[in-house]
Amino acid sequence: TGADLEASLNRQTAAVLYPVLGGSQDGFLPLAQVLDIAHAAGVPVIADAAYQVSPLDVFRQTASCGADLVGFGAKYFGAPNSSGLLCGRHDLIDAARAHTFAAFERRELPGYGRPLKIDRQEVVGVVTALREWLDPASQDERDEAASRRGRLLRNLLRDLAGAELIPLEGDRVTGLRLRLTGGGMDGPALADRLRREDPAIWAYAEGDSISFGMHTVQDGDESAIAAAVKRALSRS
Repeated sequence: TGADLEASLNRQTAAVLYPVLGGSQDGFLPLAQVLDIAHAAGVPVIADAAYQVSPLDVFRQTASCGADLVGFGAKYFGAPNSSGLLCGRHDLIDAARAHTFAAFERRELPGYGRPLKIDRQEVVGVVTALREWLDPASQDERDEAASRRGRLLRNLLRDLAGAELIPLEGDRVTGLRLRLTGGGMDGPALADRLRREDPAIWAYAEGDSISFGMHTVQDGDESAIAAAVKRALSRS
């Protein structure tokens, strides 16, 4: 509760870490309330918004949400897997930068975050990927390519017994949800079977459904995914 958070803050609290997961985030205090409580106590808030980069309006809104620092995983906009993007207060950005290993690695100067070290090539990769990601034309192109794969996968699974596809119609299919209606298997069980396929297929699972993010599916993989889903359900 808000009262619990307020009572937990003291002079030794360095920051409040808030995960930005998207959606309603049931069980979490609203970010606006966390900001009010923490800032009233003089405590900064760090928003972990790892994958809140798409669509672009969500990216921009999250970056300007009012948190003192907002972190994004750069891999989610096409940069190297080990890199990230940190936005926020100038003084806190400087503090984060002070922990870099770019200039000192001697034993008498132990630092923090050695495993997080990245090189200049990765920095260039982040900047280049970010510029491309923020280009509206590039966003439209990515969405159309993902939707094309989504439409194909939907067509391959359209006649699947005991399942409902969402969205069932329409051209925009950047994400495809498969809701199980037969009652013989739930989403996590189906996702587990798909992970055991060769090659392994990973899908987000919750309740009676699994979902595929079509931005991460490669052209030509739709048939393999559909065949694996059909095999997994045939064994239920």
